[in-house]
Amino acid sequence: MDNRIVANIDIAPTILDAAGITPAAPQDGRSLLSSYERDHLLVEWWKQGTTAGGVPTWSSYVAKDKQYTEYYDLTTDANGTVSGTGQVKFREYYDLAADPYQLANKLYQATPADEQALGIPDLAARLAADRAA
Repeated sequence: MDNRIVANIDIAPTILDAAGITPAAPQDGRSLLSSYERDHLLVEWWKQGTTAGGVPTWSSYVAKDKQYTEYYDLTTDANGTVSGTGQVKFREYYDLAADPYQLANKLYQATPADEQALGIPDLAARLAADRAA
């Protein structure tokens, strides 16, 4: 069994590695045939358009044992132009070791002390750094 954190960006590097091809351009992902192991992954979704309803723009820091997600007041139009305040509208934190199906948002009714104990300030800073990179 392989418990590494992987994403769709790892597919092309894996196929190229299996075929013995060295890519001419840098790849965002890593070959799954290597021993490389990332400690977390940035996952994002951008809402297109300003119509009501639907999934809002969000980004998430995903590690093996935790997931922290922020939902934002941000949208894009058909040309990719961003609008909105960028304000965080909602947050979620899941202990993936104890709650792999993400049934209990640990930030629901959490106090500032609870958030500190969960490491939320550090996770929020790491997520912001990943998004800026």
